[in-house]
Amino acid sequence: MARTFIAQGHRISAPGDPADVVVFNTCAVTNQASRTSRQVLRQLQRSHPSAKLVVTGCYATLEGQRMSDLGADLVVSNAEKDRLPELLEEAGLLQSADPIP
Repeated sequence: MARTFIAQGHRISAPGDPADVVVFNTCAVTNQASRTSRQVLRQLQRSHPSAKLVVTGCYATLEGQRMSDLGADLVVSNAEKDRLPELLEEAGLLQSADPIP
């Protein structure tokens, strides 16, 4: 995913640096992985309170409404995650050259 964003001219923020958009690739292989996905979403909200939070991956695909209910600004299914920059721009969450983690 990072390569896709970089190829389109976006900058990837280093861990811990401020970001305008945070992209979280979730997992749902096990119940523990699903629980961890929810926990990480909450941690990302606390550590990046002003960033837009975008979730994708298996758990986002299976439980998209739950991820929205937990505060995700945009949920992108696994089938669509190759189009993340385009979908973020369509949703008004990403402008050209916005840094993302």
